[in-house]
Amino acid sequence: MQGSQQPAQQCNTQRALQRQVSTPPSRDSHAPGLGLGDATSQKHGDFVTMAVDGYVNLILRPKSDCAAITNAGRVAFLGESSGVSLLTRQSLQGAVHYPIPWPAAGPSKDPHDIENRVLQQRGAFLLPPRQICDELIDSYFTWIHPVVPIINQTHFRRQYRDPLSPPSMLLLQSIFLASTHVCDNMTLRDADGSTKTMALTLYKRAKALYDANHETDRVAIIQSMILIGWYWGGREDVLEEAFDWTRAAIIVAQGTGMHRSVARSLLSTTDKRLWKRIWWALFTRDRLLALTLGRPMLINLADSDVEMIRDEDFNEDEPGRASKVPPNPAHVQFFLRYVALCEILGEILSRQCSMWAQTRFKELDIDDVLLHESALARWHRECPAIVSLDSPERDHFWAAVLHSKYYTTLCLLHRSRLTAVREPFPAALVPSRRAAVEAAAMITGIIQGFSAHGQLRRCPSFIIYSLLTAFVIHRYQKLFISSTSPQVVPSKTRDYWSALLEISRTWPMGGLVNSMLRSVAESWESGKRVPHSNTPSLSFVGDMMGVELSDERHVKDDPAAAAAAAAIDTVEANRQYPDLPPLLLGREVNDWCVLNWIALLRRTGVLTDGRFQFFGVDHYDMR
Repeated sequence: MQGSQQPAQQCNTQRALQRQVSTPPSRDSHAPGLGLGDATSQKHGDFVTMAVDGYVNLILRPKSDCAAITNAGRVAFLGESSGVSLLTRQSLQGAVHYPIPWPAAGPSKDPHDIENRVLQQRGAFLLPPRQICDELIDSYFTWIHPVVPIINQTHFRRQYRDPLSPPSMLLLQSIFLASTHVCDNMTLRDADGSTKTMALTLYKRAKALYDANHETDRVAIIQSMILIGWYWGGREDVLEEAFDWTRAAIIVAQGTGMHRSVARSLLSTTDKRLWKRIWWALFTRDRLLALTLGRPMLINLADSDVEMIRDEDFNEDEPGRASKVPPNPAHVQFFLRYVALCEILGEILSRQCSMWAQTRFKELDIDDVLLHESALARWHRECPAIVSLDSPERDHFWAAVLHSKYYTTLCLLHRSRLTAVREPFPAALVPSRRAAVEAAAMITGIIQGFSAHGQLRRCPSFIIYSLLTAFVIHRYQKLFISSTSPQVVPSKTRDYWSALLEISRTWPMGGLVNSMLRSVAESWESGKRVPHSNTPSLSFVGDMMGVELSDERHVKDDPAAAAAAAAIDTVEANRQYPDLPPLLLGREVNDWCVLNWIALLRRTGVLTDGRFQFFGVDHYDMR
């Protein structure tokens, strides 16, 4: 009896799906409000019935009837803890990716639709002239795509040339936003050579489309969020935009199931490869933003079983149709090694910078340092010639970008073992000091090479953090290493801020860091020095931060500083702000010194909510 009922139920469900697919629910079925009419209520009821019937059909469908997922943007994820997964495990052979069993309503094409009118007024559908669009797309795939290979270039270019089946408008605007930073067309630039105005315009267009839920394809939404995160706006936004958009992209990707292996899914081979690339691109963004901004890592690889990305995942050939855009070997090897480096970086961050590690271990154990250093050395040895910095066969630009990240990671590993004391330096820490200084020298050399060839503006924004890392190690060497020690890091501080000035035309954050380094350079040239103690003078640091700050009288005479100081319990100051590095506070600090520092850091926006965060420097512990 049960056996005779099941096929009948399947047929009924399939007919219901076919009926609903042919007449999808109205967009108004989701509209909130009071006093819904009978027609709207009926549409909403039909939508719920369609969803339930669709999942019932998915559960009862025999394995032989499971068809390939043809729309990768309409996929849902159900993990093992879901009750439904127990029922579908037999039919889908343990897969955890399911086609969403109802069609997307899609954006309205009615120009009089209120949402479309709002988007039109905001310029969301405006595009640059075709020639500029072509240049932006070419620039994107030349300079952005190698770092985040999240788009099937073959499929995208085919859509771009097809007026009847164009690419997602949200994705297109997001690509233009990202590539504006690196495109050579001067019509995109302001009088000062920056792209701030055009980037802001394109950001507003892409964000308007995103906020209006104009796009329903989840893959396109994830791709777009990653690229919108490429935008770093003004000073008030510079530390938040990239992190927020990347975090949102990770959440949507996990909801779609990109963190799980698609090997046994019903996705096409082309989509499986693209999903792996998107996931590992999100992984690299997560690790670098965690390092740069001092934020927690969001992706835990223990929750993921996605296979490591390989060369073949960049193959965009389709059944019966070879790709007209073969993968660039330098781009492929760059990303493969980039992912491998970010794996090591994540381990270092977990062991060195997480709250768990800081409360459990007072300092990084030498065995951990050696373990991570061994992993980095192995990574360096295994770099293919095309992205090896010392190989004549290398791709000069991408090899340099990759190794700037490598040497920055090396600095991160060793700088936690540096101490704010002068000679004699503890013998056990000499190797870490030498490694950090030499890595900083390599970063400086790479940046000088970029500058000499006019390629700094092509670099990803992480180059700013690399440069700041090198500068900090340089200053540390000047402060705490005697003049008899070899000066490995070049002493031309102007090279740092001149490079940042050039970078700031592309990445506004470079302007903020440039201002700091310019103050340092001018102070050094005018003869100001940090005294021979572990605490730099307030006047020197005030110059460095662009704020006049000298002693107790300054705080008392400055109303803003006095107000900030009065709000602090002097007895609890050290305990309340444990993140202020000893390099700043010294070993023994009087109350007024603490108050001066807190007032200074608050006024310059460095200290907020009891946290010392300045472009990741909160992790720079000189104890």
